Amino acid sequence: MIKIPCGACGGTGFAGELLTEEEARRPEQPVRLSLGDLCDPYRAAPEPIGAVLLDRVETKKLLAAFALSPLPPWRRPRAKMPDDHRERWVWLWCGFDGGPYEPTFLDATADAAGVSAQTAYALWPQILASRLLYPDGTISQVARDLLSAHIKNTTAPPRGPGRPMKG
Repeated sequence: MIKIPCGACGGTGFAGELLTEEEARRPEQPVRLSLGDLCDPYRAAPEPIGAVLLDRVETKKLLAAFALSPLPPWRRPRAKMPDDHRERWVWLWCGFDGGPYEPTFLDATADAAGVSAQTAYALWPQILASRLLYPDGTISQVARDLLSAHIKNTTAPPRGPGRPMKG
């Protein structure tokens, strides 16, 4: 087996395994994909996202905190991977100890985001269902664009007529 370093954990853990050429020639061997490979179909077909969720400052803070926080180790869930696309999404998130709503991780993410744990627990199911975040530690293109626009708008100098600068 060839271990695939996990980008989400800075290369210190493993997202999955690939078969060597010799193992791949044996038909009885299942194909093993990395966590990133398993997330790719969801990146290719994002869910429609409610504007209300994206307009909330707390959502933006949680997205930024997730992007900057280390993820707990991911392990392939013991249950068989579902064929259904939506069920598989939940299955992927269940690869974390405690599942997608693991209290220690959510509390730390809420703390890093500067939002209450109650707010984080209320928004987290919506954020996951909207596929703004992926279990491999990446965030969706929509979320990246949202955060970039938010940063640009909050760090840009105020616009308006103002007084001319003396030079």
